[in-house]
Amino acid sequence: MSLFHDIFSADDKILFVSNIYQNRNHAKRSKKKVKIYNHYIKNKNVLFRLKQETLPYMFDDEDDAESYCTCQFSLECRKQDIRDPLLKAICNQDFQSLKPRFNDLNYPDEFFINVTKGVIFFIYDDRGCEVIANDIETIRPLYEKYTNWVDEYYREEINQRFK
Repeated sequence: MSLFHDIFSADDKILFVSNIYQNRNHAKRSKKKVKIYNHYIKNKNVLFRLKQETLPYMFDDEDDAESYCTCQFSLECRKQDIRDPLLKAICNQDFQSLKPRFNDLNYPDEFFINVTKGVIFFIYDDRGCEVIANDIETIRPLYEKYTNWVDEYYREEINQRFK
């Protein structure tokens, strides 16, 4: 939550993107996935901007990749349009007993793109997230504030980038 609130301000334009990876035969029946947006977006009028695309499977190095596709939902919104439990639901996916969480075993990848600042925030699960920017100086304050949160495995590489 702290990173999200530091990355996004009330005036920033956000693109909230969900990638759902599924068998091509089931892609046409993926309308129920929109429940993520219905439940976690405060202003229902914003939902009229929700877009859906069917894209090639993002992981083409896997066996049988041709049988799969990526259903991508995207919504232009503002920070105040997103309910805080959304971030908790993303983190809780691997824990059946924790709430809130999505009610799907194949939960989507959720990306929050700060269009205004050129920053991508991706929470991959309860273990962590990635913050990516067009310009490293944009996220330098985050690095300085949260440097102790950097995973030990990547610490040396990330420290080198900010020198």
